[in-house]
Amino acid sequence: MNLSTNAYDVEINEKDKVVTVTFHNSNMTFKVIKSALIQLKSYIERDYQIKIIGYISKESSNLTAFKFALSLFGHENRIIIENKSRYHKFERRKLMERARELRDKGLTVKEISNELKVPIKTVYRWIHKYPQ
Repeated sequence: MNLSTNAYDVEINEKDKVVTVTFHNSNMTFKVIKSALIQLKSYIERDYQIKIIGYISKESSNLTAFKFALSLFGHENRIIIENKSRYHKFERRKLMERARELRDKGLTVKEISNELKVPIKTVYRWIHKYPQ
């Protein structure tokens, strides 16, 4: 069963007792989290595992509120947090430096993209943001 809103998608796996909530953007407001909780209340009560996927940090105040709400039901240990961002700031910075090094060596944008496994558009942005 799948449930969707503009802010998030909910996928329910009855067999494995897992509810996956995928947030679409990085602006996870308390209102959006509250909406998701209300929608998932019956599943939380039946001891489903809640998997949250989004562009979130583990220190997010909204995520803390989400965990607090789960603790009110006695289910704070039923939450899994998965960050959608592929790289963190430090890793992106290293990739950006490597992209510039490869560009200085004469590689094309497409070759850099293949080497670093990042989209071509990202390589263009990195190169134009920090020209030689």
